[in-house]
Order: sequence, then C-alpha cells, then structure tokens
Amino acid sequence: MVVRKKPRTPHSGDPREEAPDAANTPAVEAEVTPEAAVEAGTPAEVTPMTEDETPAEATPEPMAETPVEAAPVEVAPVETAPEAEHEPTPDFEPPVVDVATDAPADAPADAPATDADSTSTKAPVAPTIKRHANLGGAITVVASVIAALVLLTGCGFLGGSFFSTHVAPGTTLAGQNITGFSEAQVRDVVTTLTRHYSATLELDGHTVDATAADLGVAFNVDQTVADAMSAGRAQAAIERYNPFTKKNVPLVMSVNKGKLQSFLNDTFISANSRSVPATIAYDADQEKFTVVPAAPGTEADAATVATQLADGQGLSTPLTVATTVEQPAISDAAAQEVADSTNNRLTQPYVLTAQGESLTIPMDSIGLWVSFTADPVTATIDMNVDTAQIQADLPGLSAGSITNEPVTQEMLMSPNGTTLGVQQSGKAGTQLTDPAGVASQIAQALISGSGLNLPVDTVSLPFDTTNVDMAPEYLQPNGARWVEVNRSTYTVTRWEGTTAISTWKVVIGAPGTPTYAGVFHVWLKVALQDMSGPGYLAKNVPWIAYFDGDNALHGNYWFSTFGWAGSHGCVGMPISQAKIMYDWIDVGDLVVVHD
Repeated sequence: MVVRKKPRTPHSGDPREEAPDAANTPAVEAEVTPEAAVEAGTPAEVTPMTEDETPAEATPEPMAETPVEAAPVEVAPVETAPEAEHEPTPDFEPPVVDVATDAPADAPADAPATDADSTSTKAPVAPTIKRHANLGGAITVVASVIAALVLLTGCGFLGGSFFSTHVAPGTTLAGQNITGFSEAQVRDVVTTLTRHYSATLELDGHTVDATAADLGVAFNVDQTVADAMSAGRAQAAIERYNPFTKKNVPLVMSVNKGKLQSFLNDTFISANSRSVPATIAYDADQEKFTVVPAAPGTEADAATVATQLADGQGLSTPLTVATTVEQPAISDAAAQEVADSTNNRLTQPYVLTAQGESLTIPMDSIGLWVSFTADPVTATIDMNVDTAQIQADLPGLSAGSITNEPVTQEMLMSPNGTTLGVQQSGKAGTQLTDPAGVASQIAQALISGSGLNLPVDTVSLPFDTTNVDMAPEYLQPNGARWVEVNRSTYTVTRWEGTTAISTWKVVIGAPGTPTYAGVFHVWLKVALQDMSGPGYLAKNVPWIAYFDGDNALHGNYWFSTFGWAGSHGCVGMPISQAKIMYDWIDVGDLVVVHD
C-alpha cells in the first residue's frame, strides 16, 4: 500500500521546493488512503526502501548550479478545506459498499481519497515515494502505516460513531464481505442467504445438493444479524477496526438431528447396510413369543455433519459425510425381557361362557392378535393388541361352542316336483350380542395379563329353508331304489328312480307316537326280533328294516286291517308284503316320510 503523507508547507523563495531535482524526484504510485483500505478490507501495500536511499521525510540535497530539467510528476489533486474555517467535519457517512467488489458503489474509479473524519483542515497530500529500503525500514513503515490506520479508525470513525451502527472492517457473513453494512442491509443479506441456502454433501463419490428443509436446518435470522453487527466489539480497537483482522460470522442455525439422520441415511446408506433391531415373533410350535436377533449396521455420522453445517461447511466446497457403526436400536436382551414378560402374562386362561357352554381362547389366536412396536429413540418395545382383528376372528372362533351358525332346512322334492319332506331339519343359530365390546374386554385383559372369565350374551339367528331336488340317480326311470311313506294316504310305495314298483296300505304311528316326517336311510335289517317300548312288547316281529332310530318297516301280524294311524311309530304291513320289502331293500337305501 502506498501511504499518502502531508507535504511540508512550502517556503517562498526556496528553489528546492519550487523546482525539485530530477534525480531526487520521487516515483509516483496509485494513491490508497487508510480510509480506502478500511473500506476495501485489503492490506495496504508498502514498497520497501534500500539502504542507500534516504527516508521520504529526509531533506533533499541542494540543487546543482546548473539547472536540470526535472521529469514531470503526476500528482493526484487533493481538495483542501478553506484555511479560514477550522471547524470539525461531520460524522463519516461512507458510501454503500458493493459486496462483490468491496468498492464504494457510487464512487468513480479515480476519485481521490479524503480524510472525512479528521477534525482539522486537510492539507495537500504529497505523491508517494517508491523507495527500496532494508527489512528494518520496511517493518518501520508497516508499523507506521498500521499505527496511522488505527489512529485514523479510532479517532475518525470511532469518534464519528460510524462503526457503532455499522459492521466492523474485515467482517464476512458466510464468506460474503459486509464491511460497513447497516443493520437493515445485513438483514437483507441474511434473508437472501437463508432463502437460497443449499449445502453440498459427498460420500464415496455420491454428491448431492441439499436444501435447508432436506437437512432439517432452521435459521435464526435475528441472532445472525446481531452477531454480524457486534463482530469484533469484544476485541481491542486495534483489532476491531483493523481490516486485516478477519471476523467471520456464520449463519446461526439449529439442526433437527433426527431429520438430518434420516436424510443422510436415505441418501447415502443402502437399506441392506442398516442395522436390524431385535424383534419379537410368535412361535406356533413352541406356543410362545421368541426373539428374532438384532444385527449391527452402518449409518451416516449426522452429529458431525450437523456441527460442520453450523460452521458454514458445504457452501463453497462439498462436505464429506463420514459413516459410523449403527448399533441396533433394540438389543437382544431388551427384546428377550419383553418376550418373557409377555409369555408370563399370557399363561393365565382367557375364557368366554354363554348358555352353559365355554370357550378357552387358544394361544395360536392370541399369537395373531399380539404384536410389538419398537421405539428406536427410547430403545423400548411395547406390546400391542389388535382389537379389530379379535372382533373379526370371534365369530369363527366361538362357532360350535358358545355360538352356532344357523342350519338351513332342506326340503326334498320328488321327481314330479312335489315336496317329499324335510331332507335336513333347520336349526336356529346364535351369535354374540356385542362382539365389539367382547373384543375390547379381551384386548384389555391381554394387555394387563390378568386372565379372563367373561360371560357373554348371545342372540338367536333364524334358519333359512330351501328346496332340494333328489339326486340324479333317483330322477330317471328304473333308477336307484327308494321308499316313499305318505302319512296323508297311509301308504308305502317302492320306487326305482321314477318308476313305481308297488304301493300298499300301512299302519303308521299314532298321534302320540308318530312316524316322523323326514328323509332317512335304512341303517339295519333284522329278519326276526322281539320289539318293545313303553307300554308294549311284540314278540317275534318278522322282516324288520330300521330307518329312523327304532322306527322301522316290518311285518305286522296283530293287525288285520291297514290304512290308518295306530302304531308306536313303525310302519307296519302284512307279513307277505313285509317279506317282499325286506328282500328288495338294502342298507343305505333312501326312505322318505312326508304328509
């Protein structure tokens, strides 16, 4: 830096000052004032002097008798304040600094530097003399320049209170020079930087540009502005106002570590490289919950990245992401403790009762209802019970014990379309009155591990009735054998498919001991047997074919007439016809009784 000096006041009549010797004419360099150095934030350049050259302030040698034509010297014009007025100049108000160039935005490139904060009249500035000095002389000059600079900033700017409301010299914000900025200007810069914030991260050749939202970064604009405005204020004046003392201010931010960790892992770490926490599963063979072991893995070092982001890394050059061993969030020991506790609690019986029937819920069902949720943050496992699944499983689980599905009644139809009788009797069913409430109570009992003995209410379900055609072998001429007992006509007919073989009058059961309507099959044949029941005993009954319990087709020797109702439920016929029936019919053949 070339330093501008005040020239000695000219003395009239001194030829040395009016016509300087060409040999002693100083070299002229571009003018850089301390004020401009402060504004630009760059160090001043001082050309060192050699040993054989005199200091800039030394008295020039007398001129030779013969005048020598001096080389022309270009001196930058300097405005001087009127000598008549010796009032101090007002506080320094520097022009707005262009951040990109560090130069006053509205000043011409060749504008002369001024000492705006000086309280005395500014004298003309002599051209800077370029000399070659020794190292000691250079150090002296540099020290003088710094001292002058500190004196200028301390007495000029500080006295004018400029930097009490503007950013100190040498201050950068996230790498951007903001020397001399006002608070409003700093806020504009911070707002722009945070709005367009993007950091570059790299791992193993994979590079990504991430936004603040990606990284879980939130900015504190007010604190950043405050830090920029107060940069260097804790330092001594020589450091605070020294533009060569760099004051780097980062963007103040907070980082959501969880979101950052997720982003880094999702971006840089493959799923099969991540750790696997221990889990709990139901083992149907052992009828208990067992542990599925954990496995360590790899994850991004989010803590280090968060610190580096807060330090401003990743903005100009990629920030290298490190990896670290990811321990399983849930250890085998932690999972085993929960599995043991669950198994112990489920050893208690869980029982439902209704209408004298009971249902003990099996462990296989409980194994389907119970699940476990791991919390990586707290490294815990919680047992869950799926109430909705319990409610969905209850109808099938309870059917046949405390509830029943209704049985559809089937009416057998003859080949000619008439109703032969009930092939399958209908039966009303039952179902739980409040399945949702029962499911909720089961879930609560499983969670508490207290066991359960719960009476439940049921409601009746009506059965449906449907017509059923005979099997195909009965629907063709000379088809399968079957016997028709018509209670309305007191007759029995032998059929082969749709072909009627014979029809006879018979005695059917009396009203108190009826021959029940229905579809039956011969289940036993006996040629001769005593038959007895409440209030009767018939000895040596011939040609018996049982079809409905103890009701049978057989010969009847104690009746002389047929075609009426008077037996104890059997179908009696003359002995000769009973013999024909006995020889013709086989075990398994169809017997249909209807009205």
